[in-house]
Amino acid sequence: MSRTISLLAALLASLCLVPTARGAAYEFGPVWATGGSGYSGSACLGLNDLGQAVGSMNGGNFSDPLLWMPQYPRASTGTSQMLVDGWGWSAARGINSLGQVVGNMYAYYPAYPYGNYTHTAFLWTPGDWHSNSGSAVNLGYLPGGGTQTSCATGINDVGSVVGFCGRLTDTAGNRAFLWIPDSANGSVGQMFDLGVFLAQSDGCRATGVNANGQVVGWTHQTDGPVAAVLWQPTNPNDHIDRAVGLAGGAGADTRALAINSAGQVVGYQDTPDGRRAFLWTPAVPNGDTGEVLGLGILPGATVSEAYAVGDAGEVLGTSGGRAFLWSSAQGMIDLNDYLSPALRADYRLTSAYAINSHGEIAGTALYLYDTASPQSVGFVLTPVPEPASLSLLALGALGCVLRPGRPRPRRRPLGATRRAARRGPPVCCASRKRAGARRP
Repeated sequence: MSRTISLLAALLASLCLVPTARGAAYEFGPVWATGGSGYSGSACLGLNDLGQAVGSMNGGNFSDPLLWMPQYPRASTGTSQMLVDGWGWSAARGINSLGQVVGNMYAYYPAYPYGNYTHTAFLWTPGDWHSNSGSAVNLGYLPGGGTQTSCATGINDVGSVVGFCGRLTDTAGNRAFLWIPDSANGSVGQMFDLGVFLAQSDGCRATGVNANGQVVGWTHQTDGPVAAVLWQPTNPNDHIDRAVGLAGGAGADTRALAINSAGQVVGYQDTPDGRRAFLWTPAVPNGDTGEVLGLGILPGATVSEAYAVGDAGEVLGTSGGRAFLWSSAQGMIDLNDYLSPALRADYRLTSAYAINSHGEIAGTALYLYDTASPQSVGFVLTPVPEPASLSLLALGALGCVLRPGRPRPRRRPLGATRRAARRGPPVCCASRKRAGARRP
């Protein structure tokens, strides 16, 4: 009885711990640059369903690809490491559910015609799925003219990789590519030029790929503005057979940056009112036609950009130097509102770049310890149960404690059981009378 009372008291106490601030909805985990000297900051650019994050560890005039491993799945604490030796401006930009990572690195590449080193797209595959040790391969670049450099921007769960060849700082002359492995999640494959599906283009980039092999990006048109593009495969994760322009305002530059499994696309568009984040939703899942929804801006901001879209339609990005989360139910919310006052004094979340199926978010913040020179730091936000969910859980457990149990059957003495066995089965009173009555 005393144990039941103690458990009841603990459950009632837990019901009283119902915080009202948004800060209770997420656990904040900074992702620091470690394992080397000269790093002054970090950034998180990609996230998978296990909670592994990728990005860059940044120095004064260099950066290296970063892999962050949570202490356990979906933890807000973990360890960082340099994924591959980038030898220059390098970053990891995407990671799939098996832990394969893509990005760009400045590396030795003998086939480069202008020297032995170049910026090249890489694919890193772990020795065991989700492990922190593995090996990287250079994906090379498309044949033909132009500056022969490449950058991988995204990867899906079968190992298809997208990116672009050409200058990292200028769209003109870029050529979007899709790299398809010879076998699922393999390290050997073929690179295909997506620019052949575009007319009147002097440069294009591929920036995202979904589970079906749909690819998004943009094209720099020779006779018009930058236009968002959706490349459609013949069959899921097959070769591309057409390119579709996503609707945008007349004369407005529009860039698509990410796509979810249903074919929803996000990015940003330059409008008369300034740059605005958008969400494009197809009329049917993974379709060619759809509608664009402007997502607005945060209070006090003048611009917004969308960088990621979850499978539930939630959108992440930045607005006025603050990271945002948008949903159809709540609209655009400043992610800094989810931080406690103590954390807001030390950090400002500036951009959110990735979200996984568990609602974890990865991005970049400013560490404000030195207000004169704040430091860039990657972060992971991990959802915690809503207060209402905790209350329901406690009430359910409370019901189990207070629910009356079944009455215990009374035990018969062992001797009585044996005597009853010798007498045979019990006989009702009426049967006894019939057995003792004389026959007429």
